[in-house]
Amino acid sequence: MTRLLVISDSHGKVDRIYDLVRKHIGEFDVLFHLGDKAYDMLPFLEDGYSVVLIKGNMETLASDVSLPVDWEHLAEYDGVKLLATHGHRYSVHSTLVFLKKHALHLGVSLVLFGHTHEQACFKEDGITYFNPGALQDGYYGIVHLDKSAITKTELLFLPDRW
Repeated sequence: MTRLLVISDSHGKVDRIYDLVRKHIGEFDVLFHLGDKAYDMLPFLEDGYSVVLIKGNMETLASDVSLPVDWEHLAEYDGVKLLATHGHRYSVHSTLVFLKKHALHLGVSLVLFGHTHEQACFKEDGITYFNPGALQDGYYGIVHLDKSAITKTELLFLPDRW
């Protein structure tokens, strides 16, 4: 079983990331940051967490900061092929048509995206689309994978004081 802790749009709220990791310590295998201040994850990379970083439309990484960050991440976890992207390059604020076409073209089963700051989870044409919402507002999600299947998706909220 593989558990993905998925966040997006932290916008400098590193304290929320610390709270979230503390709350779910030992309960996730990979931490995804889907963009908009991916450098908020620097301390977690240094601590040895398995982290996937995606560039968002607000990324302004300093030239002296070297992070393993890209526009998209295409990979397979526990037999589930997934695409992780911020979403802005597919105009997800106004339509999901372009993201859906790309996902179908890639043959993925799971799409993780952010940018809209709104939580969403739905399945269409055999593909699960999962947006954790904006962590700056306390929203995040967890996706459970097991034996080539998405077994559980959770859209969650972390209050200021949990």
